[in-house]
Amino acid sequence: MNVILTILLTVLLGTAGCTQLPKVGNNLASDPGVPVKPPATELTADLLFDFLQGEIALQRNQPNVAAESFIRMARETRDPQIAEHATDIALRARRFDEAQEAIDLWATLEPESIQAHQAAVALFVATDKLDKVRPHIERLLALEPENVDKAFMQLNKLLAHHSDKGAVLKLIRKLAAPYPDLPEAHFAVSQAAWTADQFKFASEAMSQALKLRPEWEMAAVHQGQILQKIDKSKALSFYNRYLDRFPGANDMRIAYIRMLMEEKEFDQGREQFQALEQANPSNLLSITLYR
Repeated sequence: MNVILTILLTVLLGTAGCTQLPKVGNNLASDPGVPVKPPATELTADLLFDFLQGEIALQRNQPNVAAESFIRMARETRDPQIAEHATDIALRARRFDEAQEAIDLWATLEPESIQAHQAAVALFVATDKLDKVRPHIERLLALEPENVDKAFMQLNKLLAHHSDKGAVLKLIRKLAAPYPDLPEAHFAVSQAAWTADQFKFASEAMSQALKLRPEWEMAAVHQGQILQKIDKSKALSFYNRYLDRFPGANDMRIAYIRMLMEEKEFDQGREQFQALEQANPSNLLSITLYR
């Protein structure tokens, strides 16, 4: 590469770094204070033209023109920093097709980049491209094994806006399959099944979560709610069994009291309230709940 052109490109990219690009999600945008390295390929006249056109367009607040220029550069150079820069500009211009192309290229060129896969997930979820979300979530789970449990607990929230709840359930089941010993994976499947009105399957998945972590009260509360949709007698039996085993589970007992009140089982509800009150004499919440 011509040394003068390399220096020119580096200087221009450093200047372009002063252009404030919006950050999308957690870490979508390039750090505007860090110059982008020159592409590793030969700097042709066409590449230099695209670069200059793109940077001038940014300075003139013409993101559409800039997006087209940097997308062409990303295709030609296959440089991950150029692809990241193109992604950011295309998103700002709301050129989602180009942004998807740039993100795919960025993640392909930097498969270990957490930022690239986070960007891909954010974009593909926002544009209802569930078929393209899965490999990026799988890669994030593999790249951050210490956060896999937290990731599964956030999955349904991440995908909540998607209208096809059956498709969401199918996706989460596939994501959870490699983690049969992780309670949070089964919890996520159960939540997705609940949202898709597949209550029996939701109960089975939550039951598996509780087998792996019997003392998990939040899972038990959810299981009680699911069973109420399936068979109220089974729900009552489940509440009793769980509270016999874990008598200090206050949230579970409160959920049980609510169900008893709904079913007009006032005597049993009074008994459970008294047990709650004895265990928590200063807890005004229980008194308010019962009254």
